[in-house]
Amino acid sequence: MDTEATPPLRTRRRLIAGAAAGTVAAVALAATAFLVTRGGGGDASPQSRAQQAGLPADGTGPSSGAAGLGASGSASASASPATAGTCDGTLFGGDLVLAQPKGYWTAWSQGGTARLEHFTTGASDATGTTAAKTAHPHLVAYGTGRMLLAWESGATMTAQVYDTTAAKPVGGTFTVDVKDHAYQAFKSYADGSVAYPAAGANATTIRVARVMPMR
Repeated sequence: MDTEATPPLRTRRRLIAGAAAGTVAAVALAATAFLVTRGGGGDASPQSRAQQAGLPADGTGPSSGAAGLGASGSASASASPATAGTCDGTLFGGDLVLAQPKGYWTAWSQGGTARLEHFTTGASDATGTTAAKTAHPHLVAYGTGRMLLAWESGATMTAQVYDTTAAKPVGGTFTVDVKDHAYQAFKSYADGSVAYPAAGANATTIRVARVMPMR
C-alpha cells in the first residue's frame, strides 16, 4: 500500500515559509503600475526620475510658492479659533502630522467639509479651513515644515500642500491620478516624497502614486 510520508516539523516550517515568500513575491509582481508626481524645482522631470527607477510616470506635482503644474486652483486655509465638531453621523477624524514649532495637526471632516485642527497639550487651539469637500481626508507629512492634504475628486484625488506652522497653503491644488479609498493612507519617506497605494485596473493589481519632494 502506498503511503505519503509527512515531512519533519522543521522541514514543514521551511515549506510554509517558502510558500509565504512566494505569495509576497506574487503580490509584489502584481503591483506594476506606478504614478510619479513631483514638487517644484529640481533638475529632473517626473518622467526622467521614473525612467531611472525603471517605472512609467505621469501626473504632475505641486510647485513651491505657486500653483503646481496641472493645478486646478488654490485651496485656501488660515488658522482661526478652534471649531467644535458635532456627533451627527458625519464627523470623521483623520491622520496626524507634527506641527511647527510644537503640537500637531489633524485632518477631520464634518458635513462633508474637511478642516485642519491644531492641538498642543489639550483642547484644539486653531482650525485651518480648506476647500476640500470630502468625508474622509488624508493628511501626511510632506518634507520639512509641510504637510499634504488629499481627498477624493471623482475618479481621481485632489491634493494641496500646507505649511505645518499655520496651515497656510503652499501653491495650488493638483491631481493625483488614482482612485481614492476612505481607509487607505499616504506614507511619507525620508527624501521628502509621499506615496499612496490605490486600486489598480483589476482585482489583482495596485497602483502606487508617488508625489515627489518639493524643491
